[in-house]
Amino acid sequence: MKCIYPVLIIVGLIALPIGLRQLRPNPREEEDSIRLAAIETTASAAVIPAQPAIRDKVLVAEAKPALVENEITVSGTVEPINEVPLYSEVPGTVQRVLVQVGDEVRAGQILAELTSSELDQQIALGQRRVQQAEAARRMSAGELDHAHKQIEERQAQIRLRQQLLLRTERLIRYGALPKSWAADDFAALEAAQTTLREAELAENLVHSRVRAACTDIETAQAELDATRQLKEHLVVRAPFDGVITQRQAEIGGRARPESREATPLFMLEKRDRMRVVLMIPSRAAHDVDLERQALECVVTGHATHTFLVIPSSVTSVAEGGQSGLRTELQLPNPVDDFTGERMLVPGDVGSVTLRLGTSAQLASVPLSAIKQVEGHDHVLLVEQNHVCREVAVDIYRTEGAVATLFEGDVQVGDLVVAEGPARFRTGQRLAAASIEYHQQFRPTRFGTLPRDSR
Repeated sequence: MKCIYPVLIIVGLIALPIGLRQLRPNPREEEDSIRLAAIETTASAAVIPAQPAIRDKVLVAEAKPALVENEITVSGTVEPINEVPLYSEVPGTVQRVLVQVGDEVRAGQILAELTSSELDQQIALGQRRVQQAEAARRMSAGELDHAHKQIEERQAQIRLRQQLLLRTERLIRYGALPKSWAADDFAALEAAQTTLREAELAENLVHSRVRAACTDIETAQAELDATRQLKEHLVVRAPFDGVITQRQAEIGGRARPESREATPLFMLEKRDRMRVVLMIPSRAAHDVDLERQALECVVTGHATHTFLVIPSSVTSVAEGGQSGLRTELQLPNPVDDFTGERMLVPGDVGSVTLRLGTSAQLASVPLSAIKQVEGHDHVLLVEQNHVCREVAVDIYRTEGAVATLFEGDVQVGDLVVAEGPARFRTGQRLAAASIEYHQQFRPTRFGTLPRDSR
């Protein structure tokens, strides 16, 4: 045993310098570590800009789940279906104007009265033609009477000649007269028959003139009646119930039938039926079936009355950063029993509840988390390292102080700035110590991290 201790001492003295050399840092390795740390620091600075963290108190809320019912309510403005230009049916000069812009009119109501010297001249000329045709008929009728008398006279002569011929033949049989007398009486009878035929031909000609005169009278009278009917069109009437929206008719002004050069006397807006134009968001459009549901519209100011609406056109549009279905619904515009006027006017707001084919779980956030940017709704998400990111959202509905959002960039469990989002912008970082949670929208587990860091 005594001989082992010297050996151990000698081994320890040999190992001591080697151990000290291993504990001494390698200058080259130390230099490489310093260089690598510098590179990592530079890369980190390039990825995340160095911004001071916001240390003011920030109220943050976690997006909570909201079960969406299978319906959506959209609103739109009540508009007239169309405006109709009103022209005069015949050329004329405006004599009286009986309505002003904004007046409500009924179908058949007189709006303006015109005069036309051309029609007056045509009526006077037509009257003269009728009179001339009637005079020609009277003359022909007189000639016809004369022809009848001529025929009657010829017929009487024939009867007389027949009687004389019979008497002559009887006397010849008794030998009282020579046979030559019968030949003379027979020739006289034939001459009388010839004159009768001539009189009948003359009567037929006169009959033709009478018929032609009657036809001329009918034609002239029809033309006169047509001209008089044109004069009745010098009164401009409303073709349907509506409201006068424009008036170009002025007393003494010229009125013309519809053409490219003509100017309408009035613009009449139809009010018996109206339309409401809705924009169905694209995220709900695929779940809406307009043809398989009865649609009712509730109009502001008429809460006790519902209007049955009919889809008339559906168009897919994308404008102003938003997309969806532009839906036009037609609805009746009944007369109010109390006031006697149409219930709806342009500018009223109508709301229609549409049933959706499916239901979904959406995210809800405090209404105070919504901020307006150029007319669109936005929220501020709080992401990894408490950095803010602004995203656009579509609001499905609001109930009290809670806004339910359509599916999109905000999902259940995301953190959003709950109050004063207009104070922040994308890229700003919140100090962890400054974050406070909304009482109603606290995370389900205390200390919940943003989505990107989970």
